[in-house]
Amino acid sequence: MIARFAFACGRSIFPAALLSAFLCTPPAFAQTTDPRPEQFPVTRIYKGKAKAPDFKGRDKDFASFRTRIRNGMKEGPNFAGEYTIIQVGCGAGCSFAMVANNRTGQMFDFPRGGEDNMYLSLRYVLDSALVVAQWASYETQKCTVEHFRFDQGKWSTLAKRDVGDMDACYRTLDENAP
Repeated sequence: MIARFAFACGRSIFPAALLSAFLCTPPAFAQTTDPRPEQFPVTRIYKGKAKAPDFKGRDKDFASFRTRIRNGMKEGPNFAGEYTIIQVGCGAGCSFAMVANNRTGQMFDFPRGGEDNMYLSLRYVLDSALVVAQWASYETQKCTVEHFRFDQGKWSTLAKRDVGDMDACYRTLDENAP
């Protein structure tokens, strides 16, 4: 049952429910406030030879994927000036990503992926420290778009929002986060 409250606006009286709907509905022309790559520029692009990770020491946790990592690094940096993002499948709808520093050889984990973050899709560019990730959760039954900043080996979440149920992840990242 709709409450029968009203307020006066000039000489007209509007039902409170109508006013509430008007005030709480965003305008059709509202722009997304998602972070954009140009907000996190990288000015230095590494053009030298890729340094191999230390699979027997510092980067031993990544040794099982050394061939995929080496092959990815051969292509050169593709993210944040000196890094290569390497995405690896782990089953139907399952993947995870690793980040290799082409200048130092140091490896980093990406914070999403695996069975907890199914249908992982990533968007990134060479001259920005921003990564946009889309993934689905069986636990929440939601498709999520999340924006991350990578700074000195650390990931920070800038924005996170659900874009629908799990089926929304069948749409491209460009459709869900233009």
